[in-house]
Amino acid sequence: TPEIPDGVVGAERIVVIGQNLWSWFMLLFGESPARSNLVFTLELAVLMWWLGYLSAWAVFREGRVWRAIIPIGLVLIVNVYFGPANLGFHLAIFIVCALLLAVRSNLSEQEINWRIEGIRYPSDIQFDFLRDGLIFAIVIMLLAFFLPNAGGNGALASAVNPLREPWYDIQQEWGRIFSTLNYQGGTAGVAAFGDTLTLGGERNLGNTPIMDIRSKAGRYWRAVAYDTFTGRRWLNTGTLIQSIDAANNVITPQFSKREEITHTVTVLAPTGNVLFAASQPLRVSLRAEADLKVIERNVDGDLPLAEIAMLRRAGPPLEMGNTYQVVSSLSDATIEDLQSAGTDYPAWVSDLYLNLPDDMSPRVGELAKEVTADAETPYDQVVAIESYLRNFTYDDQIPAPPPGVDAVDYFLFDVQAGYCDYYASSLAMMARSLGIPARVSAGYSQGEYMEQADVYRVREYNAHSWPEVFFPGYGWVEFEPTASEVEIVRRSREDEQPFLAPGATPTLDRLLEEEQFGENPELGEGDGQLPDTGPSTVPVSSNWWIGLVLMLVVVAAGAVVMLRSGSRRSRTDQVRQDPQFASKLFGKLVQWAQRLRLPLLPSQTPHEQAALLVRAAPEGRNAIMSITDLYVEDLFSPYEIDERNAANAASSWDGLQKLFRREWMRGWFKPLDDMRDRMRRKPAEQPDDDTQREL
Repeated sequence: TPEIPDGVVGAERIVVIGQNLWSWFMLLFGESPARSNLVFTLELAVLMWWLGYLSAWAVFREGRVWRAIIPIGLVLIVNVYFGPANLGFHLAIFIVCALLLAVRSNLSEQEINWRIEGIRYPSDIQFDFLRDGLIFAIVIMLLAFFLPNAGGNGALASAVNPLREPWYDIQQEWGRIFSTLNYQGGTAGVAAFGDTLTLGGERNLGNTPIMDIRSKAGRYWRAVAYDTFTGRRWLNTGTLIQSIDAANNVITPQFSKREEITHTVTVLAPTGNVLFAASQPLRVSLRAEADLKVIERNVDGDLPLAEIAMLRRAGPPLEMGNTYQVVSSLSDATIEDLQSAGTDYPAWVSDLYLNLPDDMSPRVGELAKEVTADAETPYDQVVAIESYLRNFTYDDQIPAPPPGVDAVDYFLFDVQAGYCDYYASSLAMMARSLGIPARVSAGYSQGEYMEQADVYRVREYNAHSWPEVFFPGYGWVEFEPTASEVEIVRRSREDEQPFLAPGATPTLDRLLEEEQFGENPELGEGDGQLPDTGPSTVPVSSNWWIGLVLMLVVVAAGAVVMLRSGSRRSRTDQVRQDPQFASKLFGKLVQWAQRLRLPLLPSQTPHEQAALLVRAAPEGRNAIMSITDLYVEDLFSPYEIDERNAANAASSWDGLQKLFRREWMRGWFKPLDDMRDRMRRKPAEQPDDDTQREL
């Protein structure tokens, strides 16, 4: 939808922009998500203008290319990180161009110095430098491509851990104030749970341990439940934030066939202040802020009748090693119970959980009717949709929906592949189109059961979303349409053992006999010992060394080719091909004179400067004078220099370099030699005893 209405022109457009800016600034101090992209567009335009101006000033006025490269590079890296997968090529092109710019800028500075010092150089030197710089940049890019990344480095992971918590908070706040963006990229790192869930592109989650959960039951660990779908993102709307603790509980609706369980969570990685609960949370062992969906308000001021959509710790975020307990309500309804639940939905359910996006494609509803044609009850309809969706291909590397395209329609009819967010959203929207209340919850799946520690180890890649469907008298019940997850097998009345999530062995009846929810434990040091988890590592492909060997072979082959091409060129060929040959050779003499700290002056002639070098390195007299004579001949003679003399001077340069290096090293150790000589002369200068007596 357009941010500025059609027909608004001139000053009215400025007024509309000002109103959007004011609303956005007020949003910064609130809790609700953004509804407009206009402010982000303006901020992006300002950022691009500032980067362009800063870069141009840094390069052309200050000559500091890295002041231009680094800010633009950081912006590009952010876009590549959160954008589509095919943006990596743009980053590679940028790095190559940035290195070439650095080479060209450095050469420009050297050219200025050479002109000041009167050193002649070939006019095509720019081509040589840029060619070699391009080769260097390509080699660097190939090395970066073939070498293993640092994601599996345990020491690096430990160093980055302190940054996870503030980054998590930034992700949540960014998702709130820019919730309407058309995200094309995926996610990486610890999943962020907030008031919005955007159906975007690829996601890449690691295996870093997030938390350990000790519980006798529970298939999902919920962070937040969403109620409103816009066609591209889910929102947690209309909530009342209420402070609660173990002694101040929320009054929740009572449903049949539900049992309370207690689970203990041990934090292994920062997740902000989000608290995780199995199914429907009831109470928590520490002070928390609950996002409540109010069902009925109490006149006497007590807590209202409400559902908990999200739990956050009140106060500082949770730290590694902290523990807390949550009591949750799990459904134990049988298939027959859910089939006979009927459609007598409470008003607070039908008003909030049957809404559809205004621009949702009608073929989503048509598909739902087609899939559920043989189903008789709402439960049977949802199961039919669940079975249908589980036939879709699971793929967490799909591109994001194009702008303006409904994400559910995109999943069902265009790509027919995706990950949990798309599966859950599709089931919820198809169910709502049939008049069945549904919502989407996000958090983590069960995780890996650690038998020795008797906990579920939840990792980054367990981040998950799933649909929940409301059944009158029984409340919210989870379904699993995602093809990569284990299917939920619900018990019937004929089964003796009540249904539990995979890995749980005791019955729900015995759960009531387990330890009851105790006093409110305060978080802090000493709240329980964590098992030694060891460093978290991301497995690296075992054949990475093949790429490294291949890269080394390519570099070695290139070096051999360059050396051979250089060796094939005789000294005479060098003289013929480089008209500045004599100037370059004498320039090397001047450079060594400066390294040897000889008092060269601009007023000195080449032979006077050569004489200083001869005094410093007498053994190289003939070679020094040969090069100097060649330079003077080239400088003042109207004829071309003799190629044979030039070749002889060039041949003598190799030996002269060794001599200069030796004299340079001797200069570094000369103070030590002088001290040693003084120590040797001192005893000899003292008179002996007989001389003393004669005197």
